[in-house]
Amino acid sequence: MNRTALGGKIRNFCRDDDGSYTVEIVMWLPALLVAFQFVTDATLAMLTQQNFYNVARDASRMVALGQRTIDEAESYIYTELAHVEGVTASVLLDNNFVTSSIDAPMESVTNMSGSFVNRDLSAEVSMWVENFEGS
Repeated sequence: MNRTALGGKIRNFCRDDDGSYTVEIVMWLPALLVAFQFVTDATLAMLTQQNFYNVARDASRMVALGQRTIDEAESYIYTELAHVEGVTASVLLDNNFVTSSIDAPMESVTNMSGSFVNRDLSAEVSMWVENFEGS
């Protein structure tokens, strides 16, 4: 092959834009996948924390209304959140207020972000103990 023919082929190759979109997608794909994973993890963390608040509210409400004891309320929390590893819960009664607290490590909830974020998901709900003796 002579030099001019080789130069012409190189010039044609450099001008040809076939496959340029493929190269761009291959370059951006890892960054997009990581961004999607972080969005998914953030969504899972928010949904789990909202579930923590709902369960803590239910437990506090049941104790405040006299429907369950403190130990039964803690058992309720652990039963409702059995799918989350590392959950710690406490229900306290102090000065006519019931306070339910729930904590869990972020890595037990998220797929990827938990190993980068060193914090716990937590929820705490307090309710006034209602007295129905006069009713």
